[in-house]
Amino acid sequence: MALWIALGVLPTVAVALLLYLIRSISEPAPDGAEEFLGRPRTPGETLVACLGDSHTHGRVGADWVKKLRMRMGMEGWLFINAGHNGDVAWNVAQRLEPVIACDPDYAIVLVGSNDVMAACHPDDAAEYVKSGGLPQAPDIGWYEGQLREIVRRLKEGTHAEVILCTIPPLGEAKQGEVDGILAAHNAVVGMIGRTEKLDVLPVHRLLSSEIRDGGPVYVPGDRRGPMLRAIARRYLRGRTWDEAGAEGGYSLLTDGVHLGERAAGLLSAMFERHLRDRPAKKSAPPPPF
Repeated sequence: MALWIALGVLPTVAVALLLYLIRSISEPAPDGAEEFLGRPRTPGETLVACLGDSHTHGRVGADWVKKLRMRMGMEGWLFINAGHNGDVAWNVAQRLEPVIACDPDYAIVLVGSNDVMAACHPDDAAEYVKSGGLPQAPDIGWYEGQLREIVRRLKEGTHAEVILCTIPPLGEAKQGEVDGILAAHNAVVGMIGRTEKLDVLPVHRLLSSEIRDGGPVYVPGDRRGPMLRAIARRYLRGRTWDEAGAEGGYSLLTDGVHLGERAAGLLSAMFERHLRDRPAKKSAPPPPF
C-alpha cells in the first residue's frame, strides 16, 4: 500500500518541482526599465541600459548586470536590466520602448546567442518562432536587420552612447559548422559597429580565451538537456552556477550556452573598464538659484 501511495505522489512532486524551476528562471530581472520610468534623475547619476537575452536576464546563468551594479552602484551608476530569456534580436527590438522612455546615458547591447542557435538547427528555429511569436525563422540577414533597427532606435530616441558586444561562445570545444555560424553573426556585429561608429566589446574573444581545452561541444538541437540539468543543480541542489557547470564538464559555461559566475565576473569587469574610460555623462547638478 505504501508503495502505491508513493507512486501516486511522485507525479505531483515532479510537477511541483517543475513549476518551481519555471518560476525561478522566469522571474523578472531586478531593476527593469519599468522601474525607472518617470523616476527623477538625481544629479551625478549615470544610467546604463543593459539589453539582451538570458545572458543579461541572469536567471538561467550568472547575472553580470548584478555584478556590474555591485561594482559601480555606490558611485552613482544605475543599471537597467532589460534582458529577457529566449529573446532573439527581433524580440529585443519589440521591447525597446520602455528603455527609450528612460533615456539612458549608455546602452549595452548583448544579443544573438538565440539567433545563432536557431540558425544551427531547424527544430530550435521552430521553437523560437513559436515561443517568441516571431514572424519568421531567424537567419543571419534578419539578425543584421534587427540589430541595425535596435541601434537606429536607440540613437534616434535617446541620447545614449550605444555599445555593441560580440556573441559568447557555444560549447567549450571546436565544432566547425557551429563555430562558422557564430563567427558569421559576430562579423555582422563588427560590421554594424564600424558603419555606425560604435564601440564593439569582444565578449566572444574574452570568454574563449578563458575556456579550458577539451570541454563539451555544443550540440545543435539538444540545448535543453544540458540547460535543464544545470538549472536543477542550481535551484534544487543549491550549487553555484560554476559548480553546476563543472558537474557537466564545463570550465566557464554552465551548459554550453550560459555563463557561470566566473564568466559573468569577466564580463562585468570588462564593461566596468569600458564605462569608466568613457567621457562623464552624469546628470548635471541643478543651477544654484
